[in-house]
Amino acid sequence: MFGRLMVEKRARRMTQGQLAALVWPGDSSAETSRKGDISKIETGKVANPQPTTVTNIAKALGITPAEIDDLRRLAQLSPAEQLEQLPTLSRDQLELLASRFEVASPHALSDAAIRDVLTKKAEEYRAYRTQIEALDDRVAAIANLKGAAQDAAERLDFEEVETLLSRVQEVELDIAAQSLRIINRPEEIEARLVPGHWEGDLIKGAFNRSSVGTLVERKTRFVVLCKMNGNGAEAVLDSFTRQMKRL
Repeated sequence: MFGRLMVEKRARRMTQGQLAALVWPGDSSAETSRKGDISKIETGKVANPQPTTVTNIAKALGITPAEIDDLRRLAQLSPAEQLEQLPTLSRDQLELLASRFEVASPHALSDAAIRDVLTKKAEEYRAYRTQIEALDDRVAAIANLKGAAQDAAERLDFEEVETLLSRVQEVELDIAAQSLRIINRPEEIEARLVPGHWEGDLIKGAFNRSSVGTLVERKTRFVVLCKMNGNGAEAVLDSFTRQMKRL
C-alpha cells in the first residue's frame, strides 16, 4: 500500500535514483547504489521499511501524516473488514483480497471488474453473517458450530462456512427427530390428561404372513383395529389413515 502511494507521488516529479538521494542524504552514491532499495519498497518486496526511511520518503514526496495514518488503519483491517470497505482499498489490497477467493489472475482484471467481483463476495458475506447470527445457540452443539462459522466467515472461508452450516442442519434434524420420540411426548399426553391422542402399533402373524394394525386412544383406551394390506410402512400409513377418516 505504501509502495503504491510512493509510485503515484514519485512518478510526477522524480526518478527512483533521485528519491534515493533524498532519502539517504549521507550516502553520496545513493542515487545509483540505493535506487534498488526504493524499487523494493515500491513493489512491496520490503514490506516494513525502517521508520526513518518512511519519514524521509514521506518528506521527499510530500506524503502527509494523514495519508500515513490512513495506510496504517487499512493495514490493520481484517479481511472481512476490508470486504466491507471496498471503496477505500488500494489496487494492491483489492488484488490481495481477490486472491483469497481464488480469483484467477486478479492483476489482469480492470478496477471495475475486480470491484464487481468483490462486491458480490461482500453481499455473499453479509448473507452468511445474517444466516449465522440467526442460529439458535441455546443448544450447546449448535452454539459451538455457530462460533466456528463466525470465525470462518471472518476469514472469508466460505467453503468452511457452508460445511459448518450443513452440520448445523444435521444437528437440528437430529433434535427434531428426538423430540418426536415417545419418551419425549408432552405431559398432557403421557399422563392421559386429555382425549384425542392416539397410539399406533402393528401385530404380525406367523412368518409375517398376516398383520393387523391397532390404534388406541390413550385417555379412554378405545381400540380400533386396522385391516392391513401388507406390513410395510406405506401399508401401515394407508391403513391407519383410512381408519382414522372413519372416526
